[in-house]
Amino acid sequence: MVREKVEIKRAGEYYYNLQSAIKSKDFINGFLNFNKLAQLYSLLGITDTTFLIMRGLPPLTTFLDISMEILHNTGPEKLEKIFKDLENNLDVAGKRELLRFMSKLKP
Repeated sequence: MVREKVEIKRAGEYYYNLQSAIKSKDFINGFLNFNKLAQLYSLLGITDTTFLIMRGLPPLTTFLDISMEILHNTGPEKLEKIFKDLENNLDVAGKRELLRFMSKLKP
């Protein structure tokens, strides 16, 4: 439980690093930070915007949309597990948003 609290406190850092990686086209570091953030969303399970912002996380839609370029440069085998974990742990609204995003991600 302590580790989860530490990770949640670092959410803003992970999001900033993700944005920096996207701008610099550093897809490896971008994916690492995407993965850390996805784990936090999965851990929390709640996708209410206010709830997320109070914990230093952007709304799920924002996180997914900004990550599009990173995900297009990541192999599908890596993404499958992450999206499956998210799908299993997010609330109903989050699952709906994830499915919408996944349909945009497919070529």
